[in-house]
Amino acid sequence: MSDTLPHLQDLIELTAKGNPIARQQKYRQNTIVCCDRLLTLDGNDVTQTERQYLVHVKQRMRAISLNPMCQMAGQHDVMSNETNEITVDLLMDCIGENSTS
Repeated sequence: MSDTLPHLQDLIELTAKGNPIARQQKYRQNTIVCCDRLLTLDGNDVTQTERQYLVHVKQRMRAISLNPMCQMAGQHDVMSNETNEITVDLLMDCIGENSTS
């Protein structure tokens, strides 16, 4: 479905209830982000707030995945509180929300 959705830019309503595609992980989120004009998904309205949030999350995740320092900061093998603080600072820098930068 991820290959097809980007080509359905004019889609405004989609019902996939009962279809195996609807059981995919993050089906709703990915569908909303890929289909800019989608208003209704499986009988539920797609709000502007929901769309904005999902697009924002996708942009953050992309920024983190493209930045090697963010990838290192996101590793789960931290050893101490000091390391945790550094990790949080690095992640905040990567997503642009560290007020000390």
